[in-house]
Amino acid sequence: MVSGGIFREIKPRERLVFTWGEPHGDPDDTPIVTITIEPVDNGTSMTFDLRGVDGSKGDGFFYDGWQDVLDSLGRYLS
Repeated sequence: MVSGGIFREIKPRERLVFTWGEPHGDPDDTPIVTITIEPVDNGTSMTFDLRGVDGSKGDGFFYDGWQDVLDSLGRYLS
């Protein structure tokens, strides 16, 4: 599956906001991903927020897919 998006906000070491969807889709009508990074005592805390998919066909699969990606990232960074 191919996806695309547009970065809406980039704050190094703080926040990344981007659209996520079809490569040639309407950027104003696609889900928005926000990743917030914060330092904690023993490392870094990452918060993932996905908006704009609730009620879409297969919306549960979006969360499952992102969870798999984030789990893989965590294993890679460990």
